[in-house]
Amino acid sequence: MATFFSGSISAFTVGGSSFLCEARNVSYTSDAEIVDGSCLTNLSESPQEVKRSASLQFSNLTTISNALRVSHLDLTGLTLDGDSFPGQIREVSITQNYASEPTAGIGASWVAPQVVKRGIEISIQADAVTDGFAQAAMVDFHSGTYANRNVTFSMVVNGLTITIPCRITGVEYSVAEASLQSMTLSLQGLAPDSGTYITSPTTSTTLLGKAFNAFTTPVSVVFTPSVDNFSISGDFIFSSAAIRVADNELVTEDYTLSSTGTITVTAN
Repeated sequence: MATFFSGSISAFTVGGSSFLCEARNVSYTSDAEIVDGSCLTNLSESPQEVKRSASLQFSNLTTISNALRVSHLDLTGLTLDGDSFPGQIREVSITQNYASEPTAGIGASWVAPQVVKRGIEISIQADAVTDGFAQAAMVDFHSGTYANRNVTFSMVVNGLTITIPCRITGVEYSVAEASLQSMTLSLQGLAPDSGTYITSPTTSTTLLGKAFNAFTTPVSVVFTPSVDNFSISGDFIFSSAAIRVADNELVTEDYTLSSTGTITVTAN
């Protein structure tokens, strides 16, 4: 009898793309929704299953070619309202959270959620330097002009441009003994009433592209922990998606997906 480990995984595809070499971790959870079916005089519960659901969480790296991964060195541009500040940035993260509602499902054993709203949050940590990012952000946030807090955020990572209209929602400025002065800027995506929202990327071929531009469409998942164990397959919808670039680190993407319909598990 052999105990399985990370090297035992034989397949992990999401949306038709394999993440077998890029995934850092994978966590699958499945739960049953239970109601008590015990009779009036019974003092003990009688759990009755009424629905099942599943979620999948994983982090992955991005590959340039072969085993060369995207890192902080590949952040070649970061602008706020057209002003460039890439050299001052310590960390930047973009997180998308998707609210969903269950569709009608009497007689269905598995839940089938539908995404009904998407929110985008951006956090930027930066050093404070002369005439730099911190100064511009602090001035805009404290301006008496309401429109000055509507800004366009853009960054370029490994040639991929991400451009999002945003609203500044908060600033934090820190000064501590024997340390550099720094600030953290909080932004939220500001969707227009109509027309294009995400200026870039416009593609939906990669998983990150799907998270930006095709998040209402389920993606297929196949996860085989081992050829001698079992295989999981089914369709999932986005619950959250994030990309993070930090100084001295590799670029990571983090996803949480929720099942939409039947999950099939087969023994290998």
